[in-house]
Order: sequence, then C-alpha cells, then structure tokens
Amino acid sequence: MSNDRSAGDSVFLAFGSNIGDAKTIFNQAYSLLEKHCQHIVRSSLYLTTPYGYPNQDDFTNAALEVRTSLSPSDLLSFTQQVELQCGKKTPFKNGPRSLDIDILFYGSRVISDKHLKIPHPHLPERDFVLLPMAEIAPTLRHPQTNLTIQEHLENLTIHYHTGKKTAWC
Repeated sequence: MSNDRSAGDSVFLAFGSNIGDAKTIFNQAYSLLEKHCQHIVRSSLYLTTPYGYPNQDDFTNAALEVRTSLSPSDLLSFTQQVELQCGKKTPFKNGPRSLDIDILFYGSRVISDKHLKIPHPHLPERDFVLLPMAEIAPTLRHPQTNLTIQEHLENLTIHYHTGKKTAWC
C-alpha cells in the first residue's frame, strides 16, 4: 500500500454491509481494490441503523480514500465486480446486503448520466455516509454545494445512526 497521492485521481468510496461479517467482507474488498487503486486512508467502521427499510439488522459502514487511474465508468464496473467477488447479495432496494460500494467523489468531477452520478446524489442527507467521511476528509468540499463534509454532517437535522464507532480490523 502506498501513500503516494500523485498517482491518479483521489476518489472516495462508501462501504456498507449488514449480512455476514462486515470486517471480513470489507477487508476482502479492500484487498481486491488494490488491483486498480492505491489506498490512502480508511475510516473506522460505524454501526448504523438501516435507512429506507427499517425492518433489518444494523449496517456497518465505512469510507475509503483511494487513488486510481481508472475512469469513473471503469471504476464503477470494477467496484461492481469487487462486490460480486465478495458475495454481494441485495434481495431488494434498501434491503439487507452483504456488500455495497458507492463512489462518493471522484476528484472534483460532477457526473450525471444514466448509470453514474458523482458526487453521490444522496450524500448530503445520509449521516451513515457522512460520519465515516468526516473522519477521513472533514474539510473536503462538495463540488456542487461548496460545503465541507463536516458542514454537511452538522447541517443534518434527522439522525438515523446509533453513533457506534468500531475498529476496522
């Protein structure tokens, strides 16, 4: 793992899981991502209450900053392959899942097409994403709102999380 911030664009990913052992799944995904990504920093794990469909187990969430030379669309395809290699199962929208990887930011790019939206469109309203992001990049500015991650977190009025922070490994 390199801390060289000069190779490729800085990208922030969100991880979520509530089926299986999240630590093991996240570490497996982390290793698979090394094929095309240099890891810079990862957040702690956060235990959070479900969003969208409440009748399920709590989620484990984390954020990861990487550098990659993959294009945004190639990175999306690659992260989807990683999800499948890690046994991704999602029975229905907002339902339980073994692994979900979302691209939150890709440098300061704004992308909106049929398959990919960057920055992630729901990031400012989801504390389960903002909490781990605020740990690793509190001063990162959202390219559309011009607010920092910390400011977005402070602006939330509804909190769904339990606020439990746990160790990654």
